[in-house]
Amino acid sequence: MPNPIRHHHVPQTYLKNFSFKKKKQYKIFTLDKFSKKIFEANIDDVAVEKNFYTVKKNKDNYIWENFYAKNIEPMMGKMISEMIKVSQSCLITDGAEILNDEVKCRFAIIMVCQLLRGKHSREFEQRIFEEKAPQILDEAKRRFMFKGNKEIDIILENYKIDEDMFKLSAMDVSIDMERICMIAQELFDRYWVIYRIIGNGEFVTSDNPLMFMDGQTLDVTPFHNGISDTKTITFYPVSPKILIATYSYNIYGGLLNCYDRKLIFISEEKDRCFVDNLNKKQLEQCSRQVFSKTKEIIEKMVD
Repeated sequence: MPNPIRHHHVPQTYLKNFSFKKKKQYKIFTLDKFSKKIFEANIDDVAVEKNFYTVKKNKDNYIWENFYAKNIEPMMGKMISEMIKVSQSCLITDGAEILNDEVKCRFAIIMVCQLLRGKHSREFEQRIFEEKAPQILDEAKRRFMFKGNKEIDIILENYKIDEDMFKLSAMDVSIDMERICMIAQELFDRYWVIYRIIGNGEFVTSDNPLMFMDGQTLDVTPFHNGISDTKTITFYPVSPKILIATYSYNIYGGLLNCYDRKLIFISEEKDRCFVDNLNKKQLEQCSRQVFSKTKEIIEKMVD
């Protein structure tokens, strides 16, 4: 079996929920943030980069990609499929409680993994690495060079900080289950609301689908709004009709706490502003591309 070299930073099992079938292929309408062009694409060809998770200095060059493929994406596909099935059941009622602890826990892990595996996260880690790595190397040289061990002297003198070393450190952070679970716990400890659109409206998604918004300023700049900040709201669309939102129990004076774990129907007409604003914010905070099942939805975003 060939090694996987085309790595999706947003999984196809997720993107498939926003796609339509055409000639046995899963297609998705794509809006480029910078060119403003809208085009039809195969989900295999979006949110993908060659060797994005390949780590050459690791014994297994593809451990990072395989971690997602074997551990996260199967769980993601199963959980999202079940969420859509329950939320869109003709028997479900507005205000029904549909989340239990197990579902919340699994979705929290899925959402954190998406946060850590994306392009914005990579760029954020790159900036930190470029700042800290030379300092760490200088400190190592100061502490260990010229102490009588010529082998260490040679290693440190010739040590090069390169892309592979950065990716190795980024991988260690991104697939550390202890770290993932710690962040996921922060999400779990919030109150969760599932929104379902009734009517023709749709949520879009993007190459950075887990969105963090300041509930006061509406700022969605990536990594500006922390999960532990009581003002922060997170939004994660799981299909064109279903979106998971998490809120601090203290936000808005706790007025929304009664909706915790519940499915809330929103109207295409009455709540159009809410949906349209979230879609525009997805465009604002994405890395480059927004995705939609329906062309007309993203056409409205560039009017």
